[in-house]
Amino acid sequence: MDPEVPPPSLHWLTANSDVAGLEALYAQVGKKGGIEELDSNLRDWRGQSPLDVAAIWNAHPAVKLLVEKGEADTNAQNAAGLTALHRAALWGHLECAKELLEAGAPTKTKTKNSKFRNGETAEVLARRYNMTEVADLILNVEKERKAAEEAENQEDAKDKKAPRGSKARGSKSK
Repeated sequence: MDPEVPPPSLHWLTANSDVAGLEALYAQVGKKGGIEELDSNLRDWRGQSPLDVAAIWNAHPAVKLLVEKGEADTNAQNAAGLTALHRAALWGHLECAKELLEAGAPTKTKTKNSKFRNGETAEVLARRYNMTEVADLILNVEKERKAAEEAENQEDAKDKKAPRGSKARGSKSK
């Protein structure tokens, strides 16, 4: 990279779903003459992270890259409490919502109390704005996660009940 020319903004590359540009930017991190550090959770003047921008602009390939290479926080909230999943839900961006959910974005995060969005999850916002495909996706993922958690809890309970050795407790060996 030319040291005289600043690299394109992480937010700009994300908004334009410029995956090649994002990969090139991440490749420069830590290299001599490159970028010392790249914060994938950095907020712009509007309080939006690159992940928020990707969700707003339906840049689902950028979502995947930001999470994988940049370790973007899928649960980061802005001042109103909106996460990237809330933004994808509001705009009906199904592919972005899928990528965020696959990356582990929480479904139960609620917006902060405000005049228009009073403690709502992404699924509730999607339903409010008639983005039913996204709302149904979030609901299905919630159900799948709950079922997986219950199955894991049952396995843990079985493990606790199973005998630890071949000898009964309290018996003495000769």
